[in-house]
Amino acid sequence: EKLIQEAKELNLWDYWLNKRLPLLKWAIKQHQRGIAQDSERQKEVLKTVWYEELKPMEDALNEALREVNYEGLETRTKTKVEKFELLNLEFDPEEEILNVNSHVHVVTLLKALGYSIIDSKEETLAALAEESIVAKTILNLRSQYSLLTSISRPPDSDGRLRTAVALHTTETTRLSSTKSHFGTGTNFQNITLKARPLFCASDWKE
Repeated sequence: EKLIQEAKELNLWDYWLNKRLPLLKWAIKQHQRGIAQDSERQKEVLKTVWYEELKPMEDALNEALREVNYEGLETRTKTKVEKFELLNLEFDPEEEILNVNSHVHVVTLLKALGYSIIDSKEETLAALAEESIVAKTILNLRSQYSLLTSISRPPDSDGRLRTAVALHTTETTRLSSTKSHFGTGTNFQNITLKARPLFCASDWKE
């Protein structure tokens, strides 16, 4: 009742009823239905995303750091190596100077570049992205690693992947998504062109 009163005072009640509420019904319906996954293509898609999208960007960043003689920190990549072995992807830890998913690695690098930061959260990197190509690249790489993890997951028992669409979490009212309410699936907003062959139409050509 308090929220309804506040919405009416802000002249947002009609907007909620006529614009946002219908979206909620759609969000629930698409979560229930999901989208079909072509599991036979999964390994092929993983390789495409790694070798054609993620690895070239990461190699370019590490090569740029080598050119300025940045040695970074001792890389501890045992878990990463094991993960890539499970995905049947080649990863050479000797080629990696910066682990973009490591808070310590990223903060140490950006401090060496002259930025006074205390963390490597998305908000922190996004604030630096306009003036720092390094911060922007790290953000992009983290997004790609998130994608790689997402598309390596198995589908639900019905062979479908699901996403949970959030209607009220952004200041601009744009939609956002995460993995499903069941803890499976992925954020479909992260799906790049190279990863889309993982998904296929069902018999009704959705």
